[in-house]
Amino acid sequence: MKTISATSSFSELSRFASSLNLSLITENIGYELWKGDSYKGGFTTLSAVAGALLVFHELAESAAEEAWDAQRKAQQAQVEKYKTDFGNTEAMLADAVPAAVMVHDHVVGYCRVLPGTKRIQVAAQRTADGAPVTVQTRRVSFSSKNLLLACELPTFTPFLCQGELYYVSYSNE
Repeated sequence: MKTISATSSFSELSRFASSLNLSLITENIGYELWKGDSYKGGFTTLSAVAGALLVFHELAESAAEEAWDAQRKAQQAQVEKYKTDFGNTEAMLADAVPAAVMVHDHVVGYCRVLPGTKRIQVAAQRTADGAPVTVQTRRVSFSSKNLLLACELPTFTPFLCQGELYYVSYSNE
């Protein structure tokens, strides 16, 4: 973005204002800055307009920097949460055994469960913050025949959400 000074021309200031989504107009007694229908100030000299535009520019840069920092921190927190959840899930399933996921007595996938598990909670997907969406309960089978079929089908991946164990298949995504 081009910088401006107190000696910048009206057209230079107008272009700079436009880059900040502001409009610079001339009036009987000087100049006015507008953002859409919102009045941002009146000025009698171009040097005063330049000073105000520099303040608006600094504010816009600060806001963009803060938004970027907030987004970066949120992404880092999300990564840390997933790392923690993954570690807890792996620890929880340390003694897991293979199982076939069943729907109406048909094998639809493969998963690992704790011994003695009869049913699992399957989420259709996860939200951006990791919460399960459209959860259904599915029966699991440990029979050799069903396990052989399950090995050729999608794997249901376990994840923790608020202390509950869920499974999700990414085969549809």
